[in-house]
Amino acid sequence: MAASTLDRRLTDKYGHSDDHIEHSQMKTVTVAETKAHLSEILNSLENGEEITITRRGKPVAKLTAIAPAKKPLRSLAELRKTVPESVTPGTEVLSELREEQR
Repeated sequence: MAASTLDRRLTDKYGHSDDHIEHSQMKTVTVAETKAHLSEILNSLENGEEITITRRGKPVAKLTAIAPAKKPLRSLAELRKTVPESVTPGTEVLSELREEQR
């Protein structure tokens, strides 16, 4: 697999290029590289990589992909329809549980 232009410029947090490591989760780019290669950086983020942006050699930002949106919860009314009715009242169940703990 051929490395992209950005991949050749990216380094891991220890300063090693991709040529020396199989796959690094944390990459570092300069502000100038970020401006020039934003699309490639976004692709890397979508693939699960974390990227640190540096200014004059000092880390100033850490980029990570946003987690996918969670599926909305069903309404409480819908949930209640699926729960079978109990023959024993809740207060009685609680009283029995308390007695068992004594």
